[in-house]
Amino acid sequence: MMIMNSDSTANLKFIKMLPFKQLEQLSLKFKLGEMDAIQKHVVFRYKLIRHELNENQGKLQEVCSILKLKNPSLITQINSAAMISQPYHLRM
Repeated sequence: MMIMNSDSTANLKFIKMLPFKQLEQLSLKFKLGEMDAIQKHVVFRYKLIRHELNENQGKLQEVCSILKLKNPSLITQINSAAMISQPYHLRM
């Protein structure tokens, strides 16, 4: 159960319901952080995910170019099986 307070704090409680009583297993207290710190965390996470995406797209592009050279029919089959309207190797 999470209880939000008017002073920008919150309490999160994990309660186990037993036949004749409630057992509070864990209680966490939260307070609102500074907007500048939150913004920095969001920007950092966004840049990290964006970097991972760029790396993975580079790897995919490399695999597609190898497939295009070695076995063009296989990449056509993969694109048709994945129901891709514009094959990835043609988008590059």
